[in-house]
Amino acid sequence: MSEAKHTPGPWKRSYRNITANGVIVARVLPAEGGAEQEAANAHLIAAAPDLLAALVDVVSIHEQVECAYAPAPCACDRYAQARAAIALAKGGAR
Repeated sequence: MSEAKHTPGPWKRSYRNITANGVIVARVLPAEGGAEQEAANAHLIAAAPDLLAALVDVVSIHEQVECAYAPAPCACDRYAQARAAIALAKGGAR
C-alpha cells in the first residue's frame, strides 16, 4: 500500500481544533447533537492517524500469517473492508 500523505500524528483535540505539532489540521463545526457530539467527532478525528496505523498493522499481519496458509487468495469480507478503509484514508475512491 502507498504511503499516506496526511499530516503525521499525533493529532490532538483542543476544543474544536485538531492540531499536529501546534498546527491546526482540522476544525470541528457545531453539531446538531450539541457539545457532546462535537466532542465525540473531535476525538474521532484526532484519533484518525492512530486508527489508520493500527489498521495497516492488522492488515499487514493478516497478509503475512492468515493469507500465507490460505489455499486461495485471501478475500474475506472484513479484510476487504479494512483494505478499502485504508485506501479511502489515503485518498482513494470509495
